[in-house]
Amino acid sequence: MKYLAATKSDQSVIINGFGLSGVTDMSATYSIRKDPKKVLGVGCVTQSLSAPPEASLSISRNMVSTDPLLNLTGDLGFSGTIDYLGKKIGFSSGYLNSYSVSCQIGAIPTVEVDIGVFGDFGTGIVESETGTHPAIQIPNQGSISIECKGSETNRITNFDYNISINRDPIYAVNSFLPADVVSQKPIEMSANFTISVADYETERMVEYLQEQNESDITIVVKTPDQLQTIQTFEIKNASLVSEAFSSSLDSEGSVSLSYVGYAN
Repeated sequence: MKYLAATKSDQSVIINGFGLSGVTDMSATYSIRKDPKKVLGVGCVTQSLSAPPEASLSISRNMVSTDPLLNLTGDLGFSGTIDYLGKKIGFSSGYLNSYSVSCQIGAIPTVEVDIGVFGDFGTGIVESETGTHPAIQIPNQGSISIECKGSETNRITNFDYNISINRDPIYAVNSFLPADVVSQKPIEMSANFTISVADYETERMVEYLQEQNESDITIVVKTPDQLQTIQTFEIKNASLVSEAFSSSLDSEGSVSLSYVGYAN
């Protein structure tokens, strides 16, 4: 008997009609929670579902184009398919739970998404590639600009940007599928930066008791020639929630900044 392995060239991922490029890792799983049913004198006689089944899908990618997944942070569900060796694992009624992008010097920005599936999941569910994937455009560290406190005169060495969305499925009697999936508002967004210190001055902690320290944060990722914008990430009225200064004999002084903002 000949055994075949599903190599990277044999696998593809289609989400919401788009065949994704730059995928480096993916994992899919589902769980079914059951409780034992007990009777006096016998013990467990059977098992029954204690909650509707749910599945999850995680995808890691290099940012090699405008990201079609960023538009899925809204309230509408979507479907998808993982294809390997001609076999397909699909899902329906998926919702984006989290989206994050990170970058450091000398590396392509990476994107990670976590998808919660409240509909069906498994073989026989096929999502066709109906959308035209954005053109491949690979950014570099010189084509990324960041606007935040201290970015004008201090060198930013890495960053990450995150969106987190809490979803509540609402079920009805006589159905394993949710009647609706509600997004809990507001949506939390966060950004973390590491700055190589030149003239940056940390804030006094007690000042936060007197006034809010808020500012808009914008991250713009462009093509290497900087003529086209690949993606823009924003947080309006972001609050600085932590600062951490560090230094050692082998490295220059740096400050790590964390911001949090909310959107309705």
